[in-house]
Amino acid sequence: MYAVAGWHPNDALAAPDDIRPQLREMAKHPKVVAIGETGMDYYRMPSHKEGGTVEQDEIFKRKQAQIFQQQLEVAAEVGLNCVIHQRSAFADTVAMMEPFVGRVHGQFHCFVDGITEMQSVLAMGSVLSFTGILTFKNAQSIRDTLAATPLGKFMLETDSPFLAPVPYRGKRCEPAYVKELSEAVAQVKGCSLDELSTATCAMAREFFPKLK
Repeated sequence: MYAVAGWHPNDALAAPDDIRPQLREMAKHPKVVAIGETGMDYYRMPSHKEGGTVEQDEIFKRKQAQIFQQQLEVAAEVGLNCVIHQRSAFADTVAMMEPFVGRVHGQFHCFVDGITEMQSVLAMGSVLSFTGILTFKNAQSIRDTLAATPLGKFMLETDSPFLAPVPYRGKRCEPAYVKELSEAVAQVKGCSLDELSTATCAMAREFFPKLK
């Protein structure tokens, strides 16, 4: 078992002004293989709740950007990559990462965006990660993105305990359900499970250099 250490954007307001010292210390652990998940999330803003304001939204966005910047800085310092969380904030997330291109690669976790966004991610030297969402009946656009993504440029994840694939949709997700996800991905990519396993495992070892 390995860990990824970071501060999630949805919890940005609870973060101290500088999370870098603590993060640097955690990154020294031999089992910490990346920084994250970190990034930007505009899906649940204060103004979406009763009594929330647009001014509070801007404070929230600024704090997200602050801690995201700090995590990118630490990742560059210690030679680790970042697991990226972005929701309704793709352009701002990419803009924050651009100064770190060549130094920090991102794994865009739970990728649900389109082919154009996928190409932007790959152009930065980053990669994608797909979840059980792509097995959903209404997720053809995600399957289209997967079909256009080169083998060897994506990983698979279950995001347990969320996003269980068909036929377990709506139930508690388990890591073992990567089997059902893999079968769906292999069908979309027109490859065998062995070919898919070889490609995704090689991608994981390349992205997480501390994996043994």
